[in-house]
Amino acid sequence: MRGRLKDERGVAALEFAIVAQLLLLLLYGMLSYGFVFALDHNLSQASAEAARATISQPTTSTDAQLISYAETTARNQISFSMAQTYATVTAAVISCPSDSSLRCIHVTISYDYSSHPLIPTAFLGGLMPSTVSADSTVELG
Repeated sequence: MRGRLKDERGVAALEFAIVAQLLLLLLYGMLSYGFVFALDHNLSQASAEAARATISQPTTSTDAQLISYAETTARNQISFSMAQTYATVTAAVISCPSDSSLRCIHVTISYDYSSHPLIPTAFLGGLMPSTVSADSTVELG
């Protein structure tokens, strides 16, 4: 009996089973954060690109044409397929905050991450953001 109590065979497997759970949870958290970070960056880039691209439109364009162009451009710039499908893209022609006599285009992209996560959030559901959004404003010439 004494020999069996001092036998250390299988201890490494038991330690690995305990530590592996923590390592996998850490890896899952890093991947989840990376996806959310990439999505946030992509939405910021798409809103900025759409606002900048609207500047190239003719000065005779109506507000409705500018808004339609900005929204279409923003949606085309989103590289995540789920975000292209489920993101809410809005644009508006507003008075510029710096000078109310000038017109600006304001593009907003919002993605409901809690309803449509990029990867399952089984373990980190409460730690993930509910929405990811970005906006950009550019002065029209």
